[in-house]
This record gives sequence, structure tokens and C-alpha cells, in this order.
Amino acid sequence: MYNEKKLHPITLVTTAYSRLVSFIWPIIFFAFSSSRLDGFGLILTVLSITIFGLVYLADVLRFVRTTYWIEGNRFVVKSGLFVQNEKDVQITRIQSIDYSEDIVHRFFNATKLEIKTPGKGIVLDALSKENALQLANQLHFLKETFLVSERKSTTEPQIDRHSGFSLQKAGVTRTVYTMSLVDILKMNVMGGSVVKGFIVLVGAVNIFGELIPDALFNQAGTLVSQTAIVSILVLSIGVFLLLFFIGSLLSIIKNFEYKVDVTNNYLTIEKGLLEVKSQTIAVANIQSVWEKQNWVQKLAGYTTFSVGITSDENVADKKDTSEATEKGEIILLPLVKTKQLAVLRAEIVPQFICQPAQPVVPLRSWRRFIQVPLLIW
Repeated sequence: MYNEKKLHPITLVTTAYSRLVSFIWPIIFFAFSSSRLDGFGLILTVLSITIFGLVYLADVLRFVRTTYWIEGNRFVVKSGLFVQNEKDVQITRIQSIDYSEDIVHRFFNATKLEIKTPGKGIVLDALSKENALQLANQLHFLKETFLVSERKSTTEPQIDRHSGFSLQKAGVTRTVYTMSLVDILKMNVMGGSVVKGFIVLVGAVNIFGELIPDALFNQAGTLVSQTAIVSILVLSIGVFLLLFFIGSLLSIIKNFEYKVDVTNNYLTIEKGLLEVKSQTIAVANIQSVWEKQNWVQKLAGYTTFSVGITSDENVADKKDTSEATEKGEIILLPLVKTKQLAVLRAEIVPQFICQPAQPVVPLRSWRRFIQVPLLIW
């Protein structure tokens, strides 16, 4: 049994940052609405700040009472506010050890570690990079030792920091897919980011519309009625370009230096500018593959490729930063040329043999889908 260890004190800073992000908008809203709510907004602002303080105090107590250690074939985490609970995973069932680093983690040279198994996973919010690498090395080494007991290895496998905490190895890992900035912009154009940005803009106007003076709306209506059609068209194009710029900027921040690496029987996705993420997928756990195309992608000759993984529990943990949806679907290749997909699919998931569909319409379908609807019409 290894000695019990505690989380890095930077956990208090990262927790405060995440809590502040969730509380900042209600506080700002109530603060700006205090004049309209006859002083009641000030009470709501103070109440929100008080709730934030109490919740953060609970996070501090939870941090003080959280420890983790390795015991035999188990990695155990004990935590709890008033009643401490133990959560453990079997080391031999660990599928991947992933990491993510937001702005606060990177500023303090820390990382967030996620230990994942087919059933449940464990998230350690903040560890120093040195301790995280040491823990990842220990878990990988113990897993190899337990699974292959006849191999008498005395040296721990070293993991490159740039490659994250996955099972990547120098000379074995190969990059099969990357996304440049141009590819990210193409993905935004074909994925409808402008429409999504417009929806967000309309929603923001509806939410914060009460904060905008009515005189401003009246002046805007008068200006539109007195403006030529050409000016309105130019204004619409300007709004369109602004939304596209905002959507593209957010997408670049999220998918910066996106790449997919293959190491033996594992796939690793790495991406991110402000928040760097690494996610490892065991090829043996991939149960299904998807190819999705909208009409814009089809016209341009592009497609999106996703994989489905097995999991014994739903992806409902808010601390889980993986890209898996509730159905276990992970977008592996966000934008790839249709002609290149067959080669990449054979290299990434060789166990799936996908034959191209034959675009042949059966003769019996003419009566069902053409003749009968025409008669009914």
C-alpha cells in the first residue's frame, strides 16, 4: 500500500474559478437590475455572493478531507464533506489516463487528471505536473505488471509530457489526422456556426433586453425606416461576418492543434488553446462508427467521422471533460475529405469493414414512393 496523498493546494484556486464562472452572470444581472427592481436586485446580489461563499466553503472542507492512494490492484480516492466515501477503480481495468488544463491550471503549472475505466472513472481536479506524471507512470507500470506477471520489468516506462498521459511511445506513435486553422474555418462554414451564433445573439437580447433603454430601440427603428435597402444589406452582411468571426474564434480556441494519434491499440485526441485536453480511446472498446454529412459538406466533398465506445454508466459527471455524448459517441474526425475517409478508417479502426453503398433504386420502390403518392395527391 502506498501512502495517502492529498490534492495540490492549487485545487482551491481552480475550484474558486469554476464556481465564480457559474455565479458571475447571476451576480452581474442582479447588480445591473437593482435600479429596476426597486432595491430588491441589491438583495439578490448579496444573496448570490453569500451562496457563492457558502458553496466555496464546502469545497474547501471537501478539499481538506480528500485523499488518494494505491492499494494492491485498486486506486482509491476518499472524499466527502461530512461523511467520507471511498471510490476506487481496478488498475487492470484502466482504459486511459487523460488530462485537461484550463487557464488557471496552465498558469500554476498544474493539470486535471481523469482515470477512466469501462464502468466508472476518477477525476483529480488539480495535481502538479510532476506528481501527475509520476502517478500516471505508476498506474501504467502496475497495470502492465498485473496483466503480464511473467515479464520481469524493473524500469518504469517513461511518458513524454508533450504526449500527455496516454500510452504513447516514441517511435511507435504516429499522427494520422490533423486540423489546420483553414480546416477549422471550413468546418465552421459547413457546420452552421453562423446560425448558432445568431441564435445565441437573439437569446442574449431576449434575456438582457430589459437592460437596454427603450429609446435605443426607437432610434434603431427610425434609423432602419430611413435607411436605404443597400445600407440595410451592408449592415446584414456585417452582422453575418461578425457572427462568423465570433464562431470561428471560439472554434479555434477549442480545436487548436487538433490531432489524432495512433499507438498500438489506442487512439489519442489532443486539442485546445486556452484549455488543453487529451483523451485516449481503446480501439477494442469501439463498438460502432458513424459517418455524418449535411448538404453543404456533401456538395463540398467533406464528411464527419465518429466512433461509439462502450461504457457501463452514463456520461453525466460534470467533472468529466471527455467529448463523449450520452450515447457514447465521440467525434474523431470533425472534417475529412470523403475520398480520404476509407483509408483513414482502415488505419484507425481496421476491425470495421465498410463496403460502399450501391446507389441503386429498387424497381418496387417506384410504385411505393412515386406512383402511390401521386395517386393520393
